[in-house]
Amino acid sequence: MRIDPLTPVFIPQSERVGRNQYSIYGLSQNLVPNPVAQLARQFNENDFFGFFSNTQLDYKIAPSLTFRSQLGLNISRQTSQTFNPEYFIGPNRQLEINNLTKTVTNNFDYVLNNTLTFDKTFNDKHYLNITGGIVFDSENWDYLRGYSDGIPSNTNMNLWQLDAAEGETIRANANKATDNILSGVFRTIYSYDNRYFFNGSVRVDKSSRFPKNGRTGVFSSVSFAWDIDSEDFFKSETINNLRVKVGAGEVGNQNISRNGQFFSIGSRRFCVWR
Repeated sequence: MRIDPLTPVFIPQSERVGRNQYSIYGLSQNLVPNPVAQLARQFNENDFFGFFSNTQLDYKIAPSLTFRSQLGLNISRQTSQTFNPEYFIGPNRQLEINNLTKTVTNNFDYVLNNTLTFDKTFNDKHYLNITGGIVFDSENWDYLRGYSDGIPSNTNMNLWQLDAAEGETIRANANKATDNILSGVFRTIYSYDNRYFFNGSVRVDKSSRFPKNGRTGVFSSVSFAWDIDSEDFFKSETINNLRVKVGAGEVGNQNISRNGQFFSIGSRRFCVWR
């Protein structure tokens, strides 16, 4: 839709002498390149393997006391490869030497929750639920990227290998990171006669994304609710559920860069459409 209508898809047969199969396309007269030519030299390959699992074990220690252990796994491996063949469309649209980039990324994430819950109703009116436990969340990531130019063939995919490259440019970079958060959680729920409800919780988080002297945060919340529709004085044929609830609390946020504990400023690219 954006290419100018005067650009031919292909150049005439007489002008193709000495050009490879990626260089026989018309040169556009504006900043939008020939889209057919772009597609012809686009070679991207992505392979993904993933294993995802959630397991839960409940053990009833006593009629009102339950131990629960939960394990969640997220294991994945992704391999991507990009090949750019050499071509000549025009002085400003050419690649003199082909190149190949290959990236391998591994992820191993898991969450382990261990909680103990006391749940009981007293005298048919007093309900009490107390839960406490430890939560551990770990994200492990690493990648390896290699780049080289001078691949022996533009068409034989069997030769699209980094070891086969004959060019002078070889680049490799790799990195790995681990994010851990260890949390202690405690929550109490109390209700009287299924009309008045009290909820209080405390959470202590320790995150590896922050500096060592500031990794721990304590966050608490409390709320009170009143089911007015359960009162004897409330009689309505229109409203069958009416609750008033007030609460206050504080939550944490570790959504910062992995390098956030070392650097407080960074850079971003912005694009403004008008």
